[in-house]
Amino acid sequence: MPPVTPNPIAGIERGTVFLLARWSGPSVLARDHLQRAWSAAELPDSELYVLDWDEHGASLRELPQLPGRVHGYGEAFHVRHGSIIYLHVLGRKHSNIDHEIQSFLQRAGNA
Repeated sequence: MPPVTPNPIAGIERGTVFLLARWSGPSVLARDHLQRAWSAAELPDSELYVLDWDEHGASLRELPQLPGRVHGYGEAFHVRHGSIIYLHVLGRKHSNIDHEIQSFLQRAGNA
């Protein structure tokens, strides 16, 4: 039986998680754009978590909101009280990435 891995988002009271797939160009690009937008919006650094998919993927696959929805395109989600409340793909289309990120960040304010 494989070892049980801890849920890496269980302890997040309020935050935004970006799933980084280092092997994916769209994911790396989305992370860079998200970090710039986050900084420009003057959001607290303590509320942005970048999780490496290769390191945390096994435990994240156990979350009911993620199976079949993570493909290494720069997926990100807002978390409240250790649960995913909104998931969005940021880097699927390079030409639309900044719009996707702004839409995602606006959603954080409403979540």
